[in-house]
Amino acid sequence: MIRVKKKTGLALARIAGLAVLVPLAAGCGGGTDESPLGTVHQDRPPAYEPGRPNPVDRIEGPLEVRRGERFSIAMRENISARQNWNVSGSGPDEAVVRSKGTSTHQTAKEKEAVGAGYTKYFTFEAAGPGTATIVLANDCGTDPARGCYSAGLPRTVTYRVSVR
Repeated sequence: MIRVKKKTGLALARIAGLAVLVPLAAGCGGGTDESPLGTVHQDRPPAYEPGRPNPVDRIEGPLEVRRGERFSIAMRENISARQNWNVSGSGPDEAVVRSKGTSTHQTAKEKEAVGAGYTKYFTFEAAGPGTATIVLANDCGTDPARGCYSAGLPRTVTYRVSVR
C-alpha cells in the first residue's frame, strides 16, 4: 500500500511538472514550435596554441538570416575567468537587427562547481534587409578601470549579420 502511494505521488509530481512546463514551452515561441532563442550560433574561440596568443579582437560571420527570423549568439561567460560579455555601444542598426534581450543557462554540473561558467545568449530579430554588425565586448578586457582588467584578455567579438 505504501509503495502504491509513493508511485502515485511520484506520478502526480511528474504530471504537475508537465502541467507547468507545457504552458511555458507553448508561450515561449509566440504560438509556433520555434525556440524563444531562435537559431543559436555558438561562439567558437580559436583553439589554444602554445606560443601564439589568441586574438583579443575577432570578426565572425557573416551570419545569414531571413527577415523576421529570431537568432541568438551564445557566448561562454565566466566571471572567475574574467569573461563578462555585453553588447558594445549602441548595438546594431535597428532597421536591420533588433535586440530581444539576453538570457543565461547553466548545466547541472556547472551549478555544482564553484566558479563554473555558464552560457549567455544574446537574442536578436532580423528586422529588415541589409547588413549589420553586432559587437560583443568583454568588460574585463576592454575597461581598464574594472578590477578584472588584463591586457591579454579577449576584448571584442564582432559578428557580421546579413538579413535577406
